[in-house]
Amino acid sequence: MAALRAIVTINFIQYGNGSGINLFGIGNNKIYNNVIANVEGIGIFADDRATLPNTRFYYLNNTIYNTGSDGIRIYSDETLDNVLINNLIINPQTYLVYQNDATWLTGQDAFIRLNTNVNRTLQNNYFSRWASTAHFTDTLNSDFSLQINSPATDAGQNLTAYGITNDFDQTPRPFNGVFDIGAFEFHQIPLPVELTSFNAVCKNGQVELSWQTAAEQNNSHFEIEINRNGFETIASVNGNGTTTDISNYIFIDENINEIKKLFITA
Repeated sequence: MAALRAIVTINFIQYGNGSGINLFGIGNNKIYNNVIANVEGIGIFADDRATLPNTRFYYLNNTIYNTGSDGIRIYSDETLDNVLINNLIINPQTYLVYQNDATWLTGQDAFIRLNTNVNRTLQNNYFSRWASTAHFTDTLNSDFSLQINSPATDAGQNLTAYGITNDFDQTPRPFNGVFDIGAFEFHQIPLPVELTSFNAVCKNGQVELSWQTAAEQNNSHFEIEINRNGFETIASVNGNGTTTDISNYIFIDENINEIKKLFITA
């Protein structure tokens, strides 16, 4: 990777009247981990007016959503290469081109629009017209992080060689050994207990709670709680620390005359 002249990263750009990011640099620029949403123009636009020959542009792990024109448009055909990897582009509108007669020419869907002579490397990008297919967490509240069932999860290329080791939130990449596409890396925090069964039965005027776990991780104890007008802990049952063996537990509540709800937390 060539020595960089500029880095554009960790920007959240939304509801702008123009394009999200405009590049007029001379080359060897890296644009990564940016979120661009609901802008009226192009998501990322790279012009060729100042670009030097034998340089490169890198567009890596950007999330671009609902732009008024192209997701990414590149005119810089002087460069050796335009590297576009792991970009997540959802619902761009039809492209618009300003013509010599001061009118606009409208085209078709344009996730990435390139001049004819633009050198490019395109790998592991994800494009969709429909926001629902991306499985963002909450687009209405501008949360473009990924859910576990997103097709962008674990679908990217490893870009540590390009110096990318964190996502937009500065969370380490990759998680689970595989890069995600877009600005966010999905992280699922494992639960400390894998519960296989839970039962509650009345027996001899008492309530017997029984549960079984298939595995536990750093589990010191379970807490038995009741909910009257708020949660209250009534007992603690020791866990088995870290184990992959099946474990069985029992707790007996002797006070069944009180109306309440019982909860178990690990």
